[in-house]
Amino acid sequence: MNYYDEAFGIADALAAEGLITESKAIRDAIESSSTATEILMRLRWQMHQIKAVEKALLLGTRRRIESLSAALDRELSS
Repeated sequence: MNYYDEAFGIADALAAEGLITESKAIRDAIESSSTATEILMRLRWQMHQIKAVEKALLLGTRRRIESLSAALDRELSS
């Protein structure tokens, strides 16, 4: 899985659902971080935040967030 591409895809899906702030936070995590590890850590945090707060996500978007979140958890704990 390409973490960055998937994160941008999720950001696009969130924007389409009207969750502009969450979409921007994901993009900012990628675009304003200086190292790959920092990007992955910030993306993981954003995915966990969105899952915890946004209960009205479309099922496909929620599944993508959960999948990326799990992948980031595995990547960062190895």
